[in-house]
Amino acid sequence: MGCIASISPDGIRVIIRYLQCRPSDGKWVLGEESSLAPVLEAHNGTQLAHLSWNETGSELAVVDCSGRVSIYSISIALNSITGLRQASFDSGDDGSQVVGMMWLNSQRYVR
Repeated sequence: MGCIASISPDGIRVIIRYLQCRPSDGKWVLGEESSLAPVLEAHNGTQLAHLSWNETGSELAVVDCSGRVSIYSISIALNSITGLRQASFDSGDDGSQVVGMMWLNSQRYVR
């Protein structure tokens, strides 16, 4: 979907950049960095551990060091991300740390 996410150097924010086409020459470039503000609120400044886009690139899972998970979605409008699941639903403690994470393939045929 043309969106790139990374954890900021301080470890408490998610930085989003979008692919965009320059009208002057038609080249694809990365847009300016913007911080995903709902992540900072949802995780209360806890260090972030992992990010993962789903297979279509429309939903982003964010996991902090306490094992709390929040999920964000890019709906029909690009450059617009909304929260689907808040980290406050999980209790955070050191015993709940995530050691591995992946999205399940929802399009996979199962017999």
